[in-house]
Amino acid sequence: MTAGRAGRLRAAACLLAATVLILLAAKTCAKPVQRVAVVVAPGGDPLRAAAFANGAEFMLSQANGLEMRLFETDGSLPSLRKVGARLVQEQYCGVLTNVGQAALLADGREIPVLTTGTPAQAIRTTAGRDDEVAALLSYAGETGMESLAILLPDGTAAWGELLGWLCTHLESNLYAYTDQDGGITAALDSIVAQQADGVLVWGDTTEVPRMISGLRHAGYTGAILGPSFLAGYESLGINAGQATGLRFAAQYTDPRHNAEVLTRRQQQFIREYTAYFGEEPLFAESYYGADQALILEQMLRVQREGDPPLGTLLRCGRIEGIVQPYDYSRNPSTGITGMVVYQIQSGHIEEAR
Repeated sequence: MTAGRAGRLRAAACLLAATVLILLAAKTCAKPVQRVAVVVAPGGDPLRAAAFANGAEFMLSQANGLEMRLFETDGSLPSLRKVGARLVQEQYCGVLTNVGQAALLADGREIPVLTTGTPAQAIRTTAGRDDEVAALLSYAGETGMESLAILLPDGTAAWGELLGWLCTHLESNLYAYTDQDGGITAALDSIVAQQADGVLVWGDTTEVPRMISGLRHAGYTGAILGPSFLAGYESLGINAGQATGLRFAAQYTDPRHNAEVLTRRQQQFIREYTAYFGEEPLFAESYYGADQALILEQMLRVQREGDPPLGTLLRCGRIEGIVQPYDYSRNPSTGITGMVVYQIQSGHIEEAR
């Protein structure tokens, strides 16, 4: 082989290598890793906040090209605005959160915010705690309960109003308790004396087991309903059959027959989640976080190369499954201008072309 020919071959090889590198670089630039922010306020209930973040992390770990970063706030307006400014500056593709006033995170920009809060706060993707309570009350009606007592901690006036409103179709009594002056004992005695068909207990992972034990010890023999974490009763030391918890949106779980009442999708989720974290999801928030992450991934998949930002696609009606738009520019009291947010039907994200 002549020196000239060898030189030409080396040049051709170098050109080919350079072309491959350029193509790879172009491919990489066309589909960069997109960052997703998960924003929680752990101060109120750190276990639920952690469960929400875990659900989002689990689902995002299965999505290609999405990277999660966790942000913690105290839920205050200054804290939310500070986080929102950073998300805009660092060009996050979406926000998953269960924090109130979630729409303030995006601060009028094109970053879609998905939340379990009320629709007027941001893109609502899944049921929040109000829907969890509503589903439990529906369960009470479906199982023939004609009277229901509600037991919740003192100081939760907002929940008291909500529960009272949801119970209008049942003959219900609301009991609040405090730890002072035997307040909980008096409430339990009243419930036992009433012998309602069922009792709905509400509170955190410390309060609810204590209320259930107190009811049974006081002699109450009726049905007890409670939050989603009761479905994982073994981790809380609650005996099987003592109470019924809501495992997933609008699905009910009898702790004695989990395998019979959980849907195939739930069972698969629980298996994969448990394999990933080493423990079952105890809170409905784990499902909420996972559902939000799945919906955001579906929305981003709909967005094609050359399309406008996702927020623009939403406003133009280019994505099906969007209901109830809220235009914040019509409400100056929020301090937001030019923001429209949407409620999304879970599991129904399709492109409208």
